Amino acid sequence: MKYIVHLNDIEMIEPLIERQIAGVIVGTDHYSNGGIINSSIEQIRQIVAKINHRMHVYVLVNRLFHQHEIASLKVFLKDLMESDIDGVVFQDFGVLNIVQELQASYKMIYAPDTLNTNHQTMNSLSLLGVDAFMLAGQLHYDEVEAIVNHSQKPCIVPVHGVQYISCSRRELLTNYFSQINKSESSRYQDKIKIKVNNKEEYSYIYEDEAGTHIYTTNELCTLNLKIPGEYGYIETLYLDNDYILDVIDYYQNHFLEEELKTKYPEHNYDHGFLEDGTVYKIEDVRKREEHEKR
Repeated sequence: MKYIVHLNDIEMIEPLIERQIAGVIVGTDHYSNGGIINSSIEQIRQIVAKINHRMHVYVLVNRLFHQHEIASLKVFLKDLMESDIDGVVFQDFGVLNIVQELQASYKMIYAPDTLNTNHQTMNSLSLLGVDAFMLAGQLHYDEVEAIVNHSQKPCIVPVHGVQYISCSRRELLTNYFSQINKSESSRYQDKIKIKVNNKEEYSYIYEDEAGTHIYTTNELCTLNLKIPGEYGYIETLYLDNDYILDVIDYYQNHFLEEELKTKYPEHNYDHGFLEDGTVYKIEDVRKREEHEKR
């Protein structure tokens, strides 16, 4: 499997190249949702020059955009045409439309967080110009296998890291701190955690220009699973550099999950939905409702 890694630090470029990582995803100023590095167009060009075609560079342009943002978005996407990037990761189809109007040559990777859950839809979208798909993290192993086997375009499967829970355009933390008369920072770097009532699990939460983001504190870990597909995605949110490089080494050398747990007992791992299955399929809900009526 080839690995695509969310770039969290410019200093990580050379170590990632040494490990023959296939590509990095780079966050941007104003246009990314869940990006770590908030790069300007100039910084993206510097990153591309530093990598110098030794890895692919995919730029994260995955916000949902308001109409008043379209003009600046067009300028940014046009600037990317002159930046020698390899692709754009998006979820708003307005981005795809603009890219096609500009006749840009970079690849378009559709990553809508939770929507890439079946190969039929993905194959239909590929006819519209989508070049690859980031699979949703809420899939059972059998579903991932079926999608990868039947998709007409490459699939990128999440294999490690914290997982997306939700995103809101509202400033939930700012509003909360205002209500309790506290002045607190709510940036990604603050590593704030919240706890759901009546549950032991904590979640990461932070605010940025795009709104409020919530992620699991548990890390998806698939070392013990034979994940199908050509590309695996390693999410590096909330992970430090040395640990990220160690995780990559573990995957590339086919180590076991137990070995990672032994070395990093302070980290909590799970298999996400891969062994639990998709909970809310319509037919399953109907069966459950019928069972509850009896």
